[in-house]
Amino acid sequence: KLILKSNKLTNITFSLPMESLIELDLSDNSFYLIQSSMFNNLFMLQKLSLINNNINYINFDAFNSNLIHLTGIFLGKNLLRYLEPFTFSSMKNLNTINLNENLIEKFDYAPFEGLTKLFTISINSNKINY
Repeated sequence: KLILKSNKLTNITFSLPMESLIELDLSDNSFYLIQSSMFNNLFMLQKLSLINNNINYINFDAFNSNLIHLTGIFLGKNLLRYLEPFTFSSMKNLNTINLNENLIEKFDYAPFEGLTKLFTISINSNKINY
């Protein structure tokens, strides 16, 4: 487990071998963008928390095929308005996605396409109108 909570991080790359890391907490930082290479070399990661940052965009391939063991991703309290189609689709073991307290205006299934183990999508307190 690696906890880097409540710092002023805006970017991070894992170039050091961290293949055995199972949980990563980057909550309460200053990330605004999730880039493609941020989570390379985290092959065994199961839980990723990015709660309470300033994330307004997730690159379409940010969660690449390296995160095959990820079961939970927590993106609450950010500034997300929209998720690209297939954003999470490479994470085949994902069962929990938390998107609470963002600025999402429309719910679309496309970002979750192919996630057969997905059990919970939490999108409370967004701007969804139908």
